[in-house]
Amino acid sequence: MAASGPDTRDLTRSILVVLFILGLTAGCLLILRPFLTALVGATTIAISTWPMLKGLERRWGGRRGLAIAGMMVLLAIAILAPVYFGAVATVQGAGTLSEWARELPNRTLPAAPDWLVGVPLLGPRLERAWGELATGGGEGIKARLSAHTGEILGWLMGRLGNLAGMLVEVLVTLGLTGFLYTRGEKVAAVLLRFARRLAGSRGEQAARLAALATRGVGLGVVLTPLIQSILAGIGMAVAGVPRVGLLALAVLLSCLAQVGPIPALLIPVAWLYAHGSVLAASGLLAWAIVVHVSGPIVRPLLIKRGVDLPMVLIVSGVIGGVVAFGAVGLFIGPVLLAVATSLLESWMADDEAAEQASLPRPLD
Repeated sequence: MAASGPDTRDLTRSILVVLFILGLTAGCLLILRPFLTALVGATTIAISTWPMLKGLERRWGGRRGLAIAGMMVLLAIAILAPVYFGAVATVQGAGTLSEWARELPNRTLPAAPDWLVGVPLLGPRLERAWGELATGGGEGIKARLSAHTGEILGWLMGRLGNLAGMLVEVLVTLGLTGFLYTRGEKVAAVLLRFARRLAGSRGEQAARLAALATRGVGLGVVLTPLIQSILAGIGMAVAGVPRVGLLALAVLLSCLAQVGPIPALLIPVAWLYAHGSVLAASGLLAWAIVVHVSGPIVRPLLIKRGVDLPMVLIVSGVIGGVVAFGAVGLFIGPVLLAVATSLLESWMADDEAAEQASLPRPLD
């Protein structure tokens, strides 16, 4: 009985140590929670663009500060440009909406267009609702909108608040990216040493794989939508669509969500058809298909430059990660699946190697 005392004390001590470590980790995560999205984004950007930074550093005679300044300018243009165009389009749209609301009492609603009446199943109902609005005139429409003024203002204020929060998060992400550019080698050495201390050579392998997977996701999942949104913006500008910046931002968000550019591009296509620009609408529709097809072609090529991952794994990680973790899951999901898959394959390969080694050798 006396011999069991030290074992009990050791068990209690071990449990208390584990609880202390868990509490310390949870506290650190709570402190970093407001910066988690920016930290994940900055880490992904730094890892994905690190070869470009080193290339600029070599080109400019080993001057790291100049290379970092050049990269930060490029990143600021690439990240802030969609936010700027989206904000400008929103402000312009608000001004147009305000002017339309002031002139609404003097406006008259024309007869329902033929394409609206011809909508399958819903055509008669839409025509009836349109007729009721036309009977009341501009004053009737204004009275109906006035009943929802509070909701509309609340929605607008919420969108402005989200825009301001997104801008702050973008600035924090850029600042953290600059820090990682400056201390990248030291941060990587600390993380590799921690992984090696945690799980030996296999932990270091997992850390390196996570970096490669992050680079692949950053190149494929983020850069591909950016390319598609630029191509879509060029097509919409050529077709004469207004609010190109806002629509290009919608294409970017649609592609980041792995939905593709076509749902966002159908809006300007329908607008062109409704305004009688059949040739421009048909051309933009064909261009939308080209932009959509470019994604499955460009994405695997970019991802292969980071790590050799199956496309099913990437898409499942992106969608599942966003559902589970929100926007951060766009990067966390594929990285976690890639690391888990690699560790599982390594574990099975070690088991097979051990079985082969245990087999008796054939006699000569």
